[in-house]
Amino acid sequence: MKLLSLCCMVALLVMAAACTEQQPQDAPPTADPTSVTTPSPSPGGGAEPAATLMPSTWVADGVISGGEYASSKEVGPGYTVHWNNDAELLTMGLEAQVEGWVAIGFDPTSRMNEADMVLGWVEGGQAILQDQFSIGPTGPHPPDTDLGGTDDLLERAGNEQDGTTVIEFSRRLDTGDAYDRVLVPGQTVHIIWALSSNDDPTPMHDVGRGSAEITLATA
Repeated sequence: MKLLSLCCMVALLVMAAACTEQQPQDAPPTADPTSVTTPSPSPGGGAEPAATLMPSTWVADGVISGGEYASSKEVGPGYTVHWNNDAELLTMGLEAQVEGWVAIGFDPTSRMNEADMVLGWVEGGQAILQDQFSIGPTGPHPPDTDLGGTDDLLERAGNEQDGTTVIEFSRRLDTGDAYDRVLVPGQTVHIIWALSSNDDPTPMHDVGRGSAEITLATA
């Protein structure tokens, strides 16, 4: 009898162990789909293009500081042109090793003819800038206002120090004036330049002149 009871107990223990091994295990936790962050696709499914921005540090004060201009080019000995642009506005700094006037002309048809020009100098601590237009291959280049046009320079400033003259100005890419060239973002612009040791804009350049190309930013 005792042997029968012992056998029954052993059988019950074996069955209990088997049932314990067959208990389903907890499934691993699944990720909550609401917690997954998916980057939003850009329009058209491609990568988001980087915007071309004009530096926010620009100010017309006659001082060219680091980071103020997105682009710079030495167009002639001792003469560097700095510029920014967006879709509507051009800002520019002319930096030259002279104590006279500094000039730049945009997109002449031949030599100086029909060049849209800016000429500036510093006299008695005051910057004087003129929006000009060349009416011949060697000039003259009177102010636009003398030809019935308008002065379309917006902000303007200049400084002369230690033998270097800095002229800064801004203008719209399309001023609406017949005596100003229409400039376009991304355009490669043919420019002419000239330097003088004299503040008087009447005599011809006596320090240097030349031509170059600058490329405007794609806005």
